[in-house]
Amino acid sequence: MRMRFPLKKIRKQFKLLLLLVLLMFAIGFTYLHINQGKAIKLHFNYGKGQYG
Repeated sequence: MRMRFPLKKIRKQFKLLLLLVLLMFAIGFTYLHINQGKAIKLHFNYGKGQYG
C-alpha cells in the first residue's frame, strides 16, 4: 500500500483548510455579533423563554 500523495503535502493542505475554517468561524461570529439586534435576537429570546 503506497500513498499517491506525500504525507507532508496532505498535512500542509489540512493546516490551510483548518485555518480557512477558523477564519470562517471568526467572520461568522463577528457577523452574528454585529447583527445581534436583528432577527437573531428573536431566536435568543425564544431560547430563553423555553428554559425560563
